[in-house]
Amino acid sequence: TGTALCWMRIVRDAEPAEESIQKPGQTIEFAAREKMVVSLGNLPTLRVTINGRLLNPAKVLKTPKSVVVSNLILTRENYLNYVD
Repeated sequence: TGTALCWMRIVRDAEPAEESIQKPGQTIEFAAREKMVVSLGNLPTLRVTINGRLLNPAKVLKTPKSVVVSNLILTRENYLNYVD
């Protein structure tokens, strides 16, 4: 769920990329079997949960002033590195 517009690009497993712009208040769900490759613009305006746990922007953004996440690879084995 977001508080402002945010573009996103999601690649699930070997499926084609899904690109969209999330509107404020909109909720979108994605599922994958093996992995997701996630790119998000304006991440600080989003509330992202992964398997019920909140994504911590500080764990995925390159600098404190960054707002874009590019090609974050999420798997069952590594997603806990990015959530609180």
